[in-house]
Amino acid sequence: MSSSRSEPENSVCTKMSLRSAIHHGSVSLLLWASLVSPAAYAKGVRPPQTVQTPQDRSAPLVAQGVMALASRNFVAAYAALSEAYVLDHSPDTLYQLGIVAYAEGQTVVAQDLMRRYLASSSPQQRNTQQRAEAERIVSQVQGQSAELLMQGDPETQVLLNGRLVGVLPLPMPMLLSAGPHMISWKSPIKTQEKAIEVEAHRAYLLAQDSSGAMEIKRLPTALLQLDSELLQSNPALHQSAHHVIEQSIRNSGLFVQPAPAMSPEDCKGDARCITRLAEQSFMDYLLVVSGIQAASSSGGTVSVTLTDTQIGESAAQAAFPCSPCNETTVAESLSALLPRLLVEAVGRGRGTLRITSQPSGAMVQVGDRKHGTTPLSIPRFAGPVDFELRRPGYQPFKGHQEVTNRQASELSVSLVAEETAPLIIKLPPERNPRPKWRIAVGISSLGIGLGLIGLGGSALAVSGQCIEPAAPPLLACSRLYDTTPAGAALLGTGAALTVTGTLLLVWPGPRNRERPAIPPGQGDSAGPWALLFQ
Repeated sequence: MSSSRSEPENSVCTKMSLRSAIHHGSVSLLLWASLVSPAAYAKGVRPPQTVQTPQDRSAPLVAQGVMALASRNFVAAYAALSEAYVLDHSPDTLYQLGIVAYAEGQTVVAQDLMRRYLASSSPQQRNTQQRAEAERIVSQVQGQSAELLMQGDPETQVLLNGRLVGVLPLPMPMLLSAGPHMISWKSPIKTQEKAIEVEAHRAYLLAQDSSGAMEIKRLPTALLQLDSELLQSNPALHQSAHHVIEQSIRNSGLFVQPAPAMSPEDCKGDARCITRLAEQSFMDYLLVVSGIQAASSSGGTVSVTLTDTQIGESAAQAAFPCSPCNETTVAESLSALLPRLLVEAVGRGRGTLRITSQPSGAMVQVGDRKHGTTPLSIPRFAGPVDFELRRPGYQPFKGHQEVTNRQASELSVSLVAEETAPLIIKLPPERNPRPKWRIAVGISSLGIGLGLIGLGGSALAVSGQCIEPAAPPLLACSRLYDTTPAGAALLGTGAALTVTGTLLLVWPGPRNRERPAIPPGQGDSAGPWALLFQ
């Protein structure tokens, strides 16, 4: 915005009467004479004329506002700085107003002022510390906010809820917190007010209708993709390399916003991924302009596609020849083409398709896009819709439904279970193998027991017999074997160890808990095999 003014406007007398006096010579002479010292006329010397520029008149007010801000008198700081900004639309004064709003806790207002400070001053004109602080405030999360474009007479003061926030034309859209607001336009001729209520993540245009009254309307929003490049730069911090194209799109009635920061690997150019990103960013459309690079050298055709992010399908598309193809020619062609595409996209009827299924949990697929599982409501363009339901264990269902504009079309589907052949599986053994310790102990017990039985039987067999044969003339033995108790003990111990070892070897292993139990009627089992009916 220009801060220069004509010499009569820069004089001490800035009232409206002075403007009319400039066009009337007699009144001008009287006013001029009132500014000349009588003593100077007496000496016959014309006094020197001092002309204060808007910068001269605003400088004391800025200093006063900064001092009040330092003492945390925010009311006095705003009053002085707003008066200074009316006199001289300096970006530095806008920065100070942003600091006042930030100190008062009005973060969204401060971000709005700082965005316009960065946009209205060149990097060479900005103070390094001020630029860093402004970028820090702008980079904070904006929360529930909306964008407001304004079209009005130049030099019209813009007041938000009774406080000055700028002078038309604004270099950037105004940032507003979601909710009700009072917008005032104040000019030397008249003052207009408009009560508005804005929704988060939306864009609006405030302009004058044919009768001169303030009128607000919502603008469609979009992410912009040029060939494979997705616009991500914040225009408040960095001017985009394609700002000429962006400006022509905005002038056509489509509000382009930068995509959220992400790495180039997030979507890798995938169209469905970028469409979901646009939907998650609360955009109405994804605007894809492709073929610019291919046509830049020898000319060609550039295609334009406007995709509805909620439906995930093209709402309107067109193409135009581009030769030679550069930023300027593309911008001019888009300015002529986009209004028609927007009318076509907005004019398409939209309804809701509600699908339920028995059983629920079936995946709903329209084309190559999976929307979710039943029960499900999805927005669709008015007209016929072909869809498919899939659920494991059930036959796929392909359906056709007519969607009516501004109405909900409901459909309930009963899925049919798949018929499958019985499944033959090999079951694990009913019991696990015997533990190795049992086998080792059983074999040892069995061997020792049999040995003891043999010894015990031998001892019993020789019990009562002569130790030494009888010698003549004696007819009876003098010494006999008495091994009956020892033989009986050995025989009993051996028998016990033999039985114990045999039991340890014969007794089966523990039951296998991993073997599935087959409920009655769902299969039959025979040995290690089972027949399951699914």
